[in-house]
Amino acid sequence: FIGKAMKGGELVPMGTKVAAWIAGYASPLGEITTFVPNSPSGSNYVVQVDQYGTILNEASSLMFHIGGQDTGQVHAWEEGAAHILNLAIN
Repeated sequence: FIGKAMKGGELVPMGTKVAAWIAGYASPLGEITTFVPNSPSGSNYVVQVDQYGTILNEASSLMFHIGGQDTGQVHAWEEGAAHILNLAIN
C-alpha cells in the first residue's frame, strides 16, 4: 500500500508509524514510519503486507492505523497487489 497518511487534512509528521492490522492478531502485519514525500504524488508512506503462512487470503480485510489510532479504513488483501490508499485520522 502506498499513499498519504494525513491528520486533520495535513500530512502527519515524518516518523509517524503507519500499520496494517488483521482482526485477531496482537501485532501488525506491516508497519512503516512516514517519510518526507519525494514524488509528485505526495505519498509519505509505503507499507508492505506479506503473506505469513495461512494468515492472509483473498477474503482477508486489513485495518490501518496512523500513530496507533485506527483510521476506520478497511481494504482487502490481494497477493502481489499494490494499491494506492490515502489514510486519514482526525
